[in-house]
Amino acid sequence: MVNNNDNDEANPSAPYVIDGNTLYKRTDDASYTPISRRVEIIRRLLNDDTGKITLELSFDYAGSSHTIEISRGLLTPRKISELLAYGVDVSDQKAGAIVGWLSYQEEQLPLQRVHSTVGFDFSQSRPVFKHDQAIGMDSQYAGPLQIHPKGTYEDWLHLVKKEVMGHPPLELALVLGLCAPVASYINHISGGEVLLFHLCGNSTQGKTTAVMLSISTFGTPIVGHSSLLKDWNGTRNAVLAQLRDIQGLPVAFDEASMLGGDFGNLIYQLASGKDKSRLDNEGALRRSGQWSGSIISNGERSLSSGSSKNAGSQIRITELSNIPWTQSAENANRLKEGLLKHHGHAGPRFVEYLLTQGLDQLDMRRRNWSKCIEAAFSKADTFTQRLSDKIAILLMTAELANEAFNWGLDVQAMSSLLISATAQASGHRDIGKRAYQYLMECIHMHENHFYMNDVAPSIEPVWGKWIVEDQSLKEIYIYPTVFQSLMKQGGFENPSTILQLWKDEGLIDHESNKFTRKKVISASSSSRVHVVKIIDSADSDSV
Repeated sequence: MVNNNDNDEANPSAPYVIDGNTLYKRTDDASYTPISRRVEIIRRLLNDDTGKITLELSFDYAGSSHTIEISRGLLTPRKISELLAYGVDVSDQKAGAIVGWLSYQEEQLPLQRVHSTVGFDFSQSRPVFKHDQAIGMDSQYAGPLQIHPKGTYEDWLHLVKKEVMGHPPLELALVLGLCAPVASYINHISGGEVLLFHLCGNSTQGKTTAVMLSISTFGTPIVGHSSLLKDWNGTRNAVLAQLRDIQGLPVAFDEASMLGGDFGNLIYQLASGKDKSRLDNEGALRRSGQWSGSIISNGERSLSSGSSKNAGSQIRITELSNIPWTQSAENANRLKEGLLKHHGHAGPRFVEYLLTQGLDQLDMRRRNWSKCIEAAFSKADTFTQRLSDKIAILLMTAELANEAFNWGLDVQAMSSLLISATAQASGHRDIGKRAYQYLMECIHMHENHFYMNDVAPSIEPVWGKWIVEDQSLKEIYIYPTVFQSLMKQGGFENPSTILQLWKDEGLIDHESNKFTRKKVISASSSSRVHVVKIIDSADSDSV
């Protein structure tokens, strides 16, 4: 039996008391009678994202203490028995008394705010950034992601200064992680895409170490489902599901070789920042998942060359190929060992500085950087501006980090590295040239489907017309339906993108605001066709 005198001295009117591992209830004669094994609420939580209140319950079972989080909706005599499955001593005859005790205790506890999503929340009067501890409001993370800081910022910084600073590739890897909140913050007003980066090349170049460095800015750099560093193992829907509600934290996927097939559609979805809308079991439209910031991948093979011949998907991912990320095996090992001990500190500190900068000021800085980068490309193409915008966010992130921490990141060396890497990847982006070469092969293989000036084709159906002057082919008239079909057969998913590229290069004759022109195909008919000009070589710079 509990010592009544001790309890009366503590709170003589308390209706319930816990003594040791037993819960007691006060009776009318001021004595206490045992109810059950110890069970008590240790925290009362309000989830800022869902609006729901949950209770953190501590109880004894099988000689040890256990903790679970339960819905407040279980505090009824009918539902409380569901806790039996967890080991709580709450049989039917005890249910009413235990509900009374927990309801009484709940009223004595302060309400603590928690959040289950991470990153930026723009629904407040001022932007809030949700990490282990929210920046901009008093709330703690209560979710599965491993973002709780470990070790110390000082030890992490000592490691970075010793193993990273002075080596531009690793400095860039650091920025690939820190750029996530910058991209998310700016894209809130500009509507830009999620930044996608793929580190590819030989297995001995330190790609995984670089990705671990990126992720260490905000969380645990260990591959796992609950980590910001994940793997590609799983269905594509499962991959996308892991990104939901992450707004401005870097997410990385290790070893792209696990993911087979064409990457084109997946690249589109990753960059779009939202999942496909689906119906729930009741037939109602389920809220689609959304994400923003930066996504980093690594693997030996290229993703863009492995995607379909689609300019749109290839421009959405920035590939950094065959870069020696680490300086040596020893450098990589020291980094890995240190990052596992110290991580999750730099990112939130960086965001605190970022939030002191006005959005308009940041966007202006991005625009200025973008103009400088665009001018630095020796050969511009139709995608140069979009590439420049992506690189601009990286370089302004490095600039902001230098302002916030005085790190001394070599922004100029980083710029040269990025421009060089993207220039090397331009061959994969030159969809226009490859599509032109493919079309030339097709029309020569199937020349009997075309009029040759006024000479009718020998094979039906008619595909169009060749215009020949001085025994030299000058133009091809081709029906739009035929062109669409040939492009699709060749794996070029967006024929209109190809036509826009050719239009920009002056390779098609067209009416204003169209890709076509009306031309005479036979003596008895004229039709709207694509007029493709013939150049001496498909390898010419004009393509």
